[in-house]
Amino acid sequence: MRIPMPLAGLVASTLFLTTAVAQGDECTAALVVIDGVNGPFTNVGATTSVPAWPCGGGGSDVWFLYVATCTGQATFDTCSATRTFDTTLEVFDGVAQPCGSMTGGVCNDDTCGLQSSVTINVTTGNPYYIRVGGFNSGTGNFDLNITCTGGGGVQNDECTNPTVLVDGPNGPFTNAGSTTSTPPWPCAGGGNDVWFLYVASCTGTLTFDTCSPNTTYDTALEVYDATCGGCGTFTIGTCNDDSCGLQSSVTVCATTGQLFYLRVGGFVGLTGNFDLNVNCTAGPCGGGGGAGNDECAGATVATLGVNAGTNVGASTSNPAWPCGAGANDVWYSFTATCTGPHTFETCSPNTTYDTTLEVFSGPCGCPVSLGCNDDFCGLQSTLQVSLTAGQTYFVRVGGFGGQTGSFDLNIVVGTGAGTIGLTNASTCAGGLTISVTGNPNIGGAVTTTLGGITGVSFFTWDLFAPGTAPGNCSPCPLLLGSFGWNFGTGNTLNIPCDASYIGVNVFAQGVEIFGASGCVLPPALTLSDVYQIVIG
Repeated sequence: MRIPMPLAGLVASTLFLTTAVAQGDECTAALVVIDGVNGPFTNVGATTSVPAWPCGGGGSDVWFLYVATCTGQATFDTCSATRTFDTTLEVFDGVAQPCGSMTGGVCNDDTCGLQSSVTINVTTGNPYYIRVGGFNSGTGNFDLNITCTGGGGVQNDECTNPTVLVDGPNGPFTNAGSTTSTPPWPCAGGGNDVWFLYVASCTGTLTFDTCSPNTTYDTALEVYDATCGGCGTFTIGTCNDDSCGLQSSVTVCATTGQLFYLRVGGFVGLTGNFDLNVNCTAGPCGGGGGAGNDECAGATVATLGVNAGTNVGASTSNPAWPCGAGANDVWYSFTATCTGPHTFETCSPNTTYDTTLEVFSGPCGCPVSLGCNDDFCGLQSTLQVSLTAGQTYFVRVGGFGGQTGSFDLNIVVGTGAGTIGLTNASTCAGGLTISVTGNPNIGGAVTTTLGGITGVSFFTWDLFAPGTAPGNCSPCPLLLGSFGWNFGTGNTLNIPCDASYIGVNVFAQGVEIFGASGCVLPPALTLSDVYQIVIG
């Protein structure tokens, strides 16, 4: 029996009747299907997707997304009189194998004549991807039939039983009689919630809202990014209480095919009827609030060293700040080039207000806080966290109690406390001079330069454990050169990005042979002063 059009319209009736293969040609553009008969569809003009088909020489495939309405067994088949070619069919568990991570599903070529059927175990609310192709890449028309047995139903009181949403107005719905789900609501004292699932139709800005004259009560709305987990594993989403009067609106960034779970409840548990509007606008995402990097998804790329910024005009992002009553925040992304401790700080005379600072790992939709700081250097902020080379992290800078102004965000590898200094200034009598400049922290480099050379010059580098130093050759120390001797007028020491080097002392000295008399040893050696580098 075919799906009655009013029910099909809740999902997207146009998807079931269209023959625009491009909409379902890849997993990320999968067409949403529901229990019953879906179609007719066609794979004419479709390409062959990865991974390779494990049965039937399948090819020219189109993709579908099904959210299980029961916990039990679901059967997917093309056993319909409308089928005009020899089909192949494969089903993937969307939790274990999301788009882009698929290695192989349950595949069938011929079950009902030249038509295909697959039966698998399913869990209520979980997504499943289906692709239908042709034996040896044959093409034609087909229906996709789905039967789910074992319980469930259409009630969306819990995340495991969501109602599927489409672009535009959805509803009317009600939260009357629903329970309050976990995790606890982070806003509005929300309660008595019902759940929905949406597959992003664009890469860009995605907005969900209950701003409709049909909404009869004070709503609360929370959105979860499914890349951060699934039902039962969500911790905190993007939450809103009042945006349009007493109604709610949440805006997030989306990628085509990305799954979002959302729940609609009531302020302190109020109930009533509501519409749920979905708007996906293709294009850049992440601006707003007057600052281009106002949200994590629009984060400005930060590099080692000083990054100047301002939080003037910025809004306050989720999740809530765990320190300093932080607010009015802007975001930066930073990709570590080495594994080890990194220091983030706003301790600069260019910082004009009381800052708050937080560093996160993980994607924007579910960031994991690595640390938060309010006051470290006066009213400015500092954090030291361990990072892994190649991974991208997010930094947000806000203001204590919502203060705003300009700031410098300085990022250094290591503690940032490395030092360079003379150990015996003006005690060597010769004309040989030495200078040392650079970044004395792990992952950095320091460069020595000699001057006043009249003979043959070279450098020595000596490495000593923390708290130790070389002996003296009066009136100048003499380094034996544990790193070796490097001839020339300049030399650079690259410090490994290794936390075990923090606190190590490196001493640098220049030596001249057959030059002007200074601190002279046999043979005629002129020694420069010694610089000490303490690695931070």
